[in-house]
Amino acid sequence: MLTIFHIALAVGIILPIISLIGNALFSVFDNVLDAFHLGLCPGDMTIGFLPVSAPSIYGGLIVFGGVGKALLLYGASDLLALILSIVWGYVVAVVIQTFLNKLRNHKALALTSDSVLTCEKGKVVNAILPHRLGKVSFEIDGQLISFIAKAENPEDKIAQNSQVEPIGFENKILVVRLKEEKTCC
Repeated sequence: MLTIFHIALAVGIILPIISLIGNALFSVFDNVLDAFHLGLCPGDMTIGFLPVSAPSIYGGLIVFGGVGKALLLYGASDLLALILSIVWGYVVAVVIQTFLNKLRNHKALALTSDSVLTCEKGKVVNAILPHRLGKVSFEIDGQLISFIAKAENPEDKIAQNSQVEPIGFENKILVVRLKEEKTCC
């Protein structure tokens, strides 16, 4: 039984580290699992009873392995350690999933308005690399507002300090294209 808890701990710790290196694989994993939602919606919060995001699974595995290992080391029976590990791992996974749902459903005023889409140009703060996200700033109503952004064409690279124009939002990420400089005769 101790081996199961060690494996859960190892997987819960190693997979997030690997996901930092190869985030494309895990973002696909996250997007597929995001289609499954089971929960209650009290007020403006969604409690996710089906914790399927990668962070909630990692957190649940770490707690499952840690609680199980601790209980076994302090002399609990295998069955008691397994049951309590499952319960605490699930509770932590639900808490993490609920927190992530709250963050994903947060609607900022600038993101829900069309004000950024009426801007003619913005400035790239962090370069947008092919198939990656960057950061773009726009001046809206006298305030500098930044957005996480991606290129309209995923193959494009948009350098820092380049001028861009907004196209729209896709999954709360601003889609931009490089602003073409008009030359005069």
